[in-house]
Amino acid sequence: MRGGATKSEFFELSETEGQVIDSLPAPHLLAGFITVISQLKPASGDRRGGQSMIEFAFTLVILIIILMGIIDLGRAIFTYLALRDAAQEGASYASYNPFDTTGILNRVCGSSNTLNDLCAGPDLDIQINAAPPNGVRVRVLLDNFSLITPFLGTIVGTQTISISTAVTDTILVSQPYP
Repeated sequence: MRGGATKSEFFELSETEGQVIDSLPAPHLLAGFITVISQLKPASGDRRGGQSMIEFAFTLVILIIILMGIIDLGRAIFTYLALRDAAQEGASYASYNPFDTTGILNRVCGSSNTLNDLCAGPDLDIQINAAPPNGVRVRVLLDNFSLITPFLGTIVGTQTISISTAVTDTILVSQPYP
């Protein structure tokens, strides 16, 4: 041993044939090193901290997937309600003007409560069936509503779904048939 120090004051890195090959020369460095190691090492009774982190990570992934699915469901319901309101507005207009298809289409496109124009997208299909004894039927179909959750698309089978609604209203005016 160097400098009259005992073996317990040094941190031994390795031994060969009973001799200490290398050791830390300053005892105060050893005390600091032991303090750092003791802070990094969990206490003897608290060995489940890492297990809790792994469980939390798995649970967080599942909760995020569920949350994204709820957001997708909310977006789909909002879109359905916007389509239904537009179809209802078109059917109300068609009950007074059953053969004015341009006016019905304009009413459907202009009545949406979405931020952009409902008829701007190419995926929207509007069908108008005016049959005077049975009333007028306005059907609005959105072919490609895209889901933002990739896992939900795997469950459904596609990343886009179709949303449609139809409203039938009574014809209130008597007009000559075209």
